[in-house]
Amino acid sequence: MPNEIKLKDLFVGDIDGEVESTREDFEQLFYTKNSKFNHIINSDRFIISGRKGTGKTILSQYIFKQMNKRKGVVCKIFTRHDFKLQQLIDLQHRSLQRDEINHFWKWLFLIQLGKSILEIDRINKWIPFTSEYKLKQFYSEKYPENLFRLNEYDTSKTQNTTLKGQKKLMRDTIGASIEDTHQTNKSFIKTEYYELISLLEKMVLNCMKKNKDSVLIYDDLDELEDRIGEDSSYYKVLISMLETIKTINLEIKKTGRQNSKIIVVLRSDIIDDLHKYSSNSNKLTTGSKTDLYWISKNYNKPEEHPLMEMLLIKIKNSVPAYKGLDNSSLYKRLFPRKIENKEVIDYLLNYSFGRPRDIIRFLTLVMESFPNERSFHPSFFKECAQDYSKWFYNELENEISISKDKDFLLDSLRLINDLKKRTFDIDMIEDFFLKNQQNYANITDLKLSLKKLYKYGVIGNSWIHRRRPNKNVYHYAWGYRDDADNEPNFSQSFVVHYGLRKFFSL
Repeated sequence: MPNEIKLKDLFVGDIDGEVESTREDFEQLFYTKNSKFNHIINSDRFIISGRKGTGKTILSQYIFKQMNKRKGVVCKIFTRHDFKLQQLIDLQHRSLQRDEINHFWKWLFLIQLGKSILEIDRINKWIPFTSEYKLKQFYSEKYPENLFRLNEYDTSKTQNTTLKGQKKLMRDTIGASIEDTHQTNKSFIKTEYYELISLLEKMVLNCMKKNKDSVLIYDDLDELEDRIGEDSSYYKVLISMLETIKTINLEIKKTGRQNSKIIVVLRSDIIDDLHKYSSNSNKLTTGSKTDLYWISKNYNKPEEHPLMEMLLIKIKNSVPAYKGLDNSSLYKRLFPRKIENKEVIDYLLNYSFGRPRDIIRFLTLVMESFPNERSFHPSFFKECAQDYSKWFYNELENEISISKDKDFLLDSLRLINDLKKRTFDIDMIEDFFLKNQQNYANITDLKLSLKKLYKYGVIGNSWIHRRRPNKNVYHYAWGYRDDADNEPNFSQSFVVHYGLRKFFSL
């Protein structure tokens, strides 16, 4: 019975999308109302973008499962480890040169497209002279047999002539013998991958014309390096990757394959940084992205917010007793009271970056702390706020860990922590910084520091939106929201994010 369901019986999601995708009921739990699956599959878009924790991996896993259900289609998910492995195989530990980056991306994608096509085919790859057979032979010769091609052909010829004479009684007899030695020396070296790209491309596209559909998804390639370097090489590698994917996808489209494409998953902040290193990246990415952004103002009731809808769908489809309830009834049952005079979804949005991962983690902490309760009481959130804030800060640290500005950002976070003010203005923090500058050696520009913190959502702007007799109504702007300016307003007050205040002891 519904009244017997406890918090420990609920499933609101997993903060690790890959783990959640292993559930048998994963596809029933997946939120489809935002149409992101159709958006990426039924269009020319090939980039799944969003901030860390917005559900990019879950979407890619859903695509993987859905596409593999279709007849004659195979879908594969690859990671940066597959890139590294192919690099080791084909480059033999030598460094990837800048002028061959485009070639290597193309080789990588074609190699894996070809392998997936052969996985679909069960007959033709064994029949001589078919396109599939030729492709199969290409792989068998390239990996690992016949790895060498002719490098040198050296022919040398020597001729030795010996005259032998002997004198007999009545006459002179002269005998002659000639010895020829003919020697050919050959040496071989491994064929370079880029010498075979045109051949491979022709074979793969020929196979795709014969009703062979393949979808390749590349996840976590924004973490190709443990830490982004100081120069532009990292970004140029990613730009080259996107350009190559777009080119190959256009070639695939010419074959008539509507269910085939290459998809890449990238963090939105990494995509934003690409524009600093290319004059064409904005054009490249604008029409190619499917953004995962969950903060919406187009809802009249709390249960209609996309994030709350997502949670309620997971709960209803994982708890049979709740399956027959509508969203409104279930919301009132689980969240019967407001928190600090706010609807629960509004409270959760204030304490998060508007990401599914944040919401799921906060609710999971409550469920673990109060497993036998039947609803989410306001006091439960307050009791779990400290643990959540620590986790929230750790997530922020993970997000900036690959940034070239890591040390700068960590000092900036330390500055906000040391200031110990929930709200402050530019004069206040500037005065504090100048007095304690020796503690923040990596901050060379205070305003730049505040701009970065604003972009990550650590701080936001606040101002009086409406004056009332007994209480002013404040408005807030956060850099991670679409309805805010990209840059902070230094003439306005700054406010520290609610989710970090407990960790900063504010």
